Amino acid sequence: MKTIYLSLVAAVALLLSSCGSSNSMLQGKDLPVAAQDFIAAYFPNATVQGAQKDPEIEGAVYKVKLDNGFALEFDKDGMWRQVNGTPQSIPDVLIPATISEYVDLNFPEQTILILEQDKQHYKIFMLNDVELSFDKQGNPLP
Repeated sequence: MKTIYLSLVAAVALLLSSCGSSNSMLQGKDLPVAAQDFIAAYFPNATVQGAQKDPEIEGAVYKVKLDNGFALEFDKDGMWRQVNGTPQSIPDVLIPATISEYVDLNFPEQTILILEQDKQHYKIFMLNDVELSFDKQGNPLP
């Protein structure tokens, strides 16, 4: 009886996972204009290798992979939420000056691999596995 129950649960889970995906594959031209402009401005030599719209993820609706290895996330309006360069460093022009200065002072020789933002905060992840949070003015948060 227990084996039949577990098999039934596994079958239902498999069925739901295969039917429940609402992700859709996109091309670069299908992204919101703000996302296209961001890519053109900060990654002018890169092209969109793949893009996906995922309405089930709150705040990060578009996931984009560039041919230079960067992975980007944008909200429904095309505003960037995350830039992941792992193992490459994030372009300096994307990092707010106060955050860059703080990292240079307190973590010399470290590389920022991931930069995230939401309405109130920035978060960075560095090569040495240190994760730091900042407010929108670039002040470090505890």
